[in-house]
Amino acid sequence: MNQKKQYITIVGMGHYGRNLIAPVYVLLPQVRVKAIVSQHATSETLEKTLLVGVPIVRSFKEWLRIFGEPTSEDIFDLCVHHQELPDLLKGLSEIGGKCCILPKPVAVTQKNWNAISRINKKYEMRCAVASQWYYSRLTKTLAISYKKLTQKTQANNIAMEFSQAFTDAQLTHYSPTSGFLPHMLQILSSIGIPLAALGERRITYKNLRYEISYAKPTPIHLVTNMGSKTLGAPQKVRRVRIFTAENLPVIDADFYAQCNNGQAIEENILLTMTKKILAGLAEEILPFAENHGVLSLENYWPIARELIALNSLMTTPSVREIVSGTDR
Repeated sequence: MNQKKQYITIVGMGHYGRNLIAPVYVLLPQVRVKAIVSQHATSETLEKTLLVGVPIVRSFKEWLRIFGEPTSEDIFDLCVHHQELPDLLKGLSEIGGKCCILPKPVAVTQKNWNAISRINKKYEMRCAVASQWYYSRLTKTLAISYKKLTQKTQANNIAMEFSQAFTDAQLTHYSPTSGFLPHMLQILSSIGIPLAALGERRITYKNLRYEISYAKPTPIHLVTNMGSKTLGAPQKVRRVRIFTAENLPVIDADFYAQCNNGQAIEENILLTMTKKILAGLAEEILPFAENHGVLSLENYWPIARELIALNSLMTTPSVREIVSGTDR
């Protein structure tokens, strides 16, 4: 791995930034957390974390005043909800920031995607997407198993469920298209399903339990349930099953227990992802989208496109079953 020194600014001090990704950065010898950009964080917020003593600034303009113009070694990890990205990316571009890590799903509306893409292109930014299943060993073993299966039989079907109870507070920020569907579509893409070829969508839902089915390029059935305790909390499930044409299960991957057909794959997924993203950002490959060791904003488009289409359908009021074309 390239040991070039890298300076991380964490933007946003929610659960992910404070408790999940900060401990990962501490494990990397070439990384120093340089600053935190947050309008709400205080030194007290950081007292029981690994970020004690890291400077807190309230805006990118304050960051610029204290640290000067960002260099190629400065990386901004935007640990925020996707709705905030257009404004934050604009503010980052205005101080000369070039390297950043974007949260999935990046955008669930065409308007926000277009705004983010324009900024990325105009300022020639290097934006990587923190979509962990793109980088994980578990997904790679699943892709190998799926390729072997498709070499033996033409017909198969895929069933996937990602469900977990969300608190009422979490549900103010998350919807199916920003909760588990980004995970599920990333896995489909990473095992070799061309998302641009997905056929007619059939969506049914009740409360926060959604079922999405596709007939092409192979039968695919997705289930995601974010039910709260008041709506009947679902079990915590992150499972992918692939069947033969005779409906016999041949692949059973548990993305919660991290195993494929009972074989455990021990991995710190966030550490794997972060190492590969930082290595990709350190390389001088231009254009950035051609570095396939890292998931660039440009290469995330097939997933974002499907999320945007699903989000548009799911926000249709008072509909319990939706059938649509591909809208390509």
